[in-house]
Amino acid sequence: MAVPNSSTVRWFHSEMAGAPVANNAAGSLLAVLDACLITGFGPKAADSLTVTSGVATLTISSGHDYEPHAVIDISGATPTELNGPWRVYSATPAELTFLCPGVADTTATGAIAIKRATPGHWEKTFSALNKGAYRSTHPDATGLFLRVDDSTIDTMQVNVRGYESMTDVDTGINPFPTEAQVAACCWRRQFYVWDTNPVSWTVIADGRTVYLLYAWNDYYAPGEAVIWIFGDYDGWAAQTDFDCLLNAHTSNPGGTTTGLTYGPNIAGVGSYIARLPGAVDPAPTVVGFGSIPGVTAFGTGEPFPSQYANGYLFHSPITVAVSNAAAATNPRLGTMPGILQSCTHATNTMEGLRVKVVPPIDASDRAVLLTKTNSNGAITHVAHDITGPWR
Repeated sequence: MAVPNSSTVRWFHSEMAGAPVANNAAGSLLAVLDACLITGFGPKAADSLTVTSGVATLTISSGHDYEPHAVIDISGATPTELNGPWRVYSATPAELTFLCPGVADTTATGAIAIKRATPGHWEKTFSALNKGAYRSTHPDATGLFLRVDDSTIDTMQVNVRGYESMTDVDTGINPFPTEAQVAACCWRRQFYVWDTNPVSWTVIADGRTVYLLYAWNDYYAPGEAVIWIFGDYDGWAAQTDFDCLLNAHTSNPGGTTTGLTYGPNIAGVGSYIARLPGAVDPAPTVVGFGSIPGVTAFGTGEPFPSQYANGYLFHSPITVAVSNAAAATNPRLGTMPGILQSCTHATNTMEGLRVKVVPPIDASDRAVLLTKTNSNGAITHVAHDITGPWR
């Protein structure tokens, strides 16, 4: 297989070559979503592609920044079985390799092109100037919609809302949250209107769920991202047609964001699911997230390296729970795919970096991406599985 287990997990960040620039310009956040979910980015032309004993070597004399564990999309090659997504195994400044067991030894021909591969299955169903409505078409997905209005400038507010169905970019049925629940449901481009500097971001997604880690407050907290989410969680109930959530700010400017920055049994603010399991009528419900007991936030816990794990320490799953003032009574609905509780302090774990890839030998049987985040003013970090599959 091009990618083991046909995993659709892909990851991107703003430091990658060709990545779209996110700033305070209308449409810039849409450009990030389009590039990571729909089109891909960072195209390069290959000088040669050879296969020897199940290992493919791509030569790119102009240079590249495709790193190990990234997924690239190849097109234009003959034999055609070399086209499609492949996970980078090793890389030098002008060369990369990937494993292709079963492909006969060959020297490929054609105008071979490479770019960052998208998860597939996502479509931008409706669009207008600086607006878009996205959904997953994966056969197991709920197929619910994310509407993004990235047209405002003076407030820096990107209005977002989930819908069970839509007929055009401005018309949807059964929103979550409803406008009565949250009048200003938004993501943010910048902290100040006058700040036009680029914003750091990271996207990790599979064919059904996308995590957008966005440093909208780069002015005071450089590189420290908040976590926004849209897509399907893995529900435990038999009825899963509406197991979809949206995580956003609940006011402008900013308000309170994701419960994912906290520990176990927290009341969610800004995180809504479309319906409770088995619900006949739409009733968007606020949810929170649970993590490992005794760890109060992502990227906190014991010093790095972990005393007994001899390095990084990760915990999963992160659960989705109905929010309730009495935390102990919060019923658990399911789990969040692909996200891990990182249980070591950020300072030494991150080594001063904003994003960091932890190879399988140091973390688990899968590669993990660490991203610097901010939790109540403290520097922390969150971990995502970048190998997959998540489900």
